[in-house]
Amino acid sequence: MKDRIWALDFVKAVAITAVVLGHIATPLSGFIYAWHMPVFFILSGVLMAVHDENKGIDCSIISKKEFCYLGKFFLWFRMIEIVIGGLKTVFIKQNDFDWYGAVHGFLLYGDYAHMSTHYGFVLWFLPALFWGKVFARFFLKYLSVLPASLLAVIVAFLAVRFTMPSYLSIRGGLISLLFIYIGYRLWKLRDQWTVKGAKLGVLIVMMLFLPVVPLSMGGYRIPNIYCAIYAIMMFITLYGIGMHVDRVETKFKNCIVFLAKNSIYIMVFHVYTNNIFYVLTQKLSLPWPIEFILSMSSLVVCINLKDRINISNGASHNNE
Repeated sequence: MKDRIWALDFVKAVAITAVVLGHIATPLSGFIYAWHMPVFFILSGVLMAVHDENKGIDCSIISKKEFCYLGKFFLWFRMIEIVIGGLKTVFIKQNDFDWYGAVHGFLLYGDYAHMSTHYGFVLWFLPALFWGKVFARFFLKYLSVLPASLLAVIVAFLAVRFTMPSYLSIRGGLISLLFIYIGYRLWKLRDQWTVKGAKLGVLIVMMLFLPVVPLSMGGYRIPNIYCAIYAIMMFITLYGIGMHVDRVETKFKNCIVFLAKNSIYIMVFHVYTNNIFYVLTQKLSLPWPIEFILSMSSLVVCINLKDRINISNGASHNNE
């Protein structure tokens, strides 16, 4: 999709910034945990619908492109995390690194429960997203009638409440399924829920005063109806704000696109930068906003460096 929808970039940028902030001990953590991952999954469903509108409905249930893209990040980042964990054991003399647990959890499960003792815990999102989109495509293809597909999605979602194995993070995919499906359907009906002007203002005020229920999707805590509605309202609110800001020409828009395009790198590496600057700010008795600013700034610098290296390598290949 060459023509980016800036309001969706705004939603993704806010959500990934909330991820970084949510993993720092702040008074906002409870509020952030109530919506940040559900909004990401809703956005994934929205982007599925955008893709179908622009390029036609993908008839395949399993997307080879998504498997390679998400699998590439999961594989390489998990290997990097295992190597870093081992090096910390050798050089920093921290607790012995559980090599068997790390590799076993990586190859067989790939979920938060089996990676939560290491920095790679954030990677649970990738296989959960992959399977969630597979399940969503299945129901959308074979149960195209809205009531039938919605009922099937809800039944599959509720099945997670029963004891079931979490091999290959399939259980995480069932949890994400509901939000991905909702996102897909929301985009198809966007003319009916897009809010502007006074309606947007009322919705923002409501979100400020509604009760907050922290949610740990990676830990298989099943969202209740209120959590799902809250996440939907947050997505609609952020999308409405994004549409409003999109009318204003400002350099701020480039920053939003940068964060959105590099959200997967921020998702993976923020645990390292957060940890580094947590240690630093604790030693210097600095408040959490400083930790957040330093972590985000270092992520931006590293991503810019990565882009410059890619550009240089591309230029050198072209010269050859």
